[in-house]
Amino acid sequence: MRRSKSHFALVLLCLALSYVLGVSNLKTYPVFESEANSIKHLWISHSSPTLTIPETLASVFARSPDHAPGYMMLLNIWSRLTGRDFFTLRLLSVFFGLFALVLTYRLALLISGADTAIMAALLAACLAYFVYYSYTARMYSLLAMGTAWVAWSYWKTASSEGTVPRYRWLNYIGAAAAITWVHYFGLIVLAALGVYHVFFAPKTRRWLQISLASMAAGLLFLPLLPYFVAGTAGREVPWSDALSLVDSARAIASIYTNGLPFVAPVVAILAAVNYRRLDQAQKYILILACAIVLLMLAANEIAPLLIARRIRYTIIFALPWVCALAVALSLLPGWRRWRIPLLILWIGAFTAYSRSDEMLLYTNWLTQNQHKMPHYQDLLYESAVVTKETDYIVSFHPNLPLSWQYRSYYGQIPGKWAGLIHLWTDDGIPAFYSSDPTLGSVESMANWRFPVWLVYNPRETDLESIPAYADGFAKHYRSCGRVVDKPLSVIERYAPVDVSCALLTAPEPLAIQFDNETELANIEIEMDSDSLNVYTWWTRTDFGIYTYSLQVVDREGAQTGLQTDNLIGDSGFYTLSLDVSSLPAGEYVVNLIVYDTVSLKSQPGLAVGAQARFQREVEVGSFRVEG
Repeated sequence: MRRSKSHFALVLLCLALSYVLGVSNLKTYPVFESEANSIKHLWISHSSPTLTIPETLASVFARSPDHAPGYMMLLNIWSRLTGRDFFTLRLLSVFFGLFALVLTYRLALLISGADTAIMAALLAACLAYFVYYSYTARMYSLLAMGTAWVAWSYWKTASSEGTVPRYRWLNYIGAAAAITWVHYFGLIVLAALGVYHVFFAPKTRRWLQISLASMAAGLLFLPLLPYFVAGTAGREVPWSDALSLVDSARAIASIYTNGLPFVAPVVAILAAVNYRRLDQAQKYILILACAIVLLMLAANEIAPLLIARRIRYTIIFALPWVCALAVALSLLPGWRRWRIPLLILWIGAFTAYSRSDEMLLYTNWLTQNQHKMPHYQDLLYESAVVTKETDYIVSFHPNLPLSWQYRSYYGQIPGKWAGLIHLWTDDGIPAFYSSDPTLGSVESMANWRFPVWLVYNPRETDLESIPAYADGFAKHYRSCGRVVDKPLSVIERYAPVDVSCALLTAPEPLAIQFDNETELANIEIEMDSDSLNVYTWWTRTDFGIYTYSLQVVDREGAQTGLQTDNLIGDSGFYTLSLDVSSLPAGEYVVNLIVYDTVSLKSQPGLAVGAQARFQREVEVGSFRVEG
């Protein structure tokens, strides 16, 4: 049990690796469909308040009856402290993953010493399936942590010499109860502990005390029992979806060996051959891991539980397994010489398996087409993308519709953008999803007058081959520049073909905020022969209440008689042209006035860039007429 400085350095390395792998992936992917199933228990929409804890409980029981509510309650509290951004929501799972790693280390240290503990921690830190769920806003990293916690607390209590302190009993009872509140698969963990406790543990007074403590933990599950029964009875999963016994065993062996399933029988042989010389602690972890997997396989023969796309519940096996694997590997002859090569093999397998089709299948990516989705999250996290609340997001894909989870989360984010429009092709016919139904057709594109952020996955999407783009969108909109260009994500700014791109791309836009809360994001003036083209971009309006006037004066402020007045309707782009052919040669200034359409009262405001207030008119540009 003696540990050196290098030992502690390796522990910190494992934690740092787990943290980096988790945090580096928090912004890499758009919201997963399963994650949207988490946030539906936190709030109804982006603009609605966070549900209370009792409301979250009621939502889980009513809308996700096959799930326990513990994680949702913790996520509710976490969101109140850190906000609703998915970066922070996912971050909670990273922290659970770190705690799980610590508990795995403590469990292996208690069972088989420092070298085994380090090996178990390294194996867990580079277990692809565990790492994936450590940055997903679901309960699975918490479930894995709960498994390690209850396994450690049980053996810590069972192996203690003398009187067991009260806090240790509370620790075990709390761990045993908590895992059932995280997920009902936690009952399988407790059943596996029961197998060891009944059939393999020494029958001493301590055995009886642990039995009573386990009953106390069971009492804490009783409030959930009616919901567990109702949820189990109400599951509608066809037997055809369930994996067979052989396929289930093969899937679990592959998932928890980073795609090296031969490791599982090797471990079984090593454990069987050396069983007699194992101490009781080592037998405990091997029996526990074996019992968990056998109970899952047996339960799947009774009810369809193990399904390829929903096999994530088996994560209860992950951490007892890596402890058992570390113990078994230590039984190899000349183990110390084999450690580094085996770790290199494990890490290489981790890297390869993380990107494999099998991993995509078992994490439900293939079924949900997660790998095909436009990377909407880049609109929120890429520094080059600065959206306004009146912008629209437009995405294209050859044949992929959006599920309700994506529509619900990205459809409209207050303060970020006004709506989402997604286009794909269904049997050769353009298909639309639009958060605003009036914008959901190719024909409506001719009337769009708002800025667009076009987002798509270039590995999946060739824009020119999509009819809705080539025959519709590209005819009415033009690109004003690519702001994100990554292998799996492209984001471009688009404006109507009759609008100057400078209106969107100007490094110092002429933004004006009026006291009546009308807001002009920018205005651009361009001379074209005898015409003065004026492009305005209104981001906040009050339909029909106000009018804007453009007046041309000379440098001395004398009126030229050249003026145009236009009603401010919806937010978006406005384009107009003034005939300046009658003006004599010279320098001219364009002033903007916003006034009440009925009372004609001018509206004061602030030129944002210069921080200059005005009471009536504000200069918005100048031009020169040549002689």
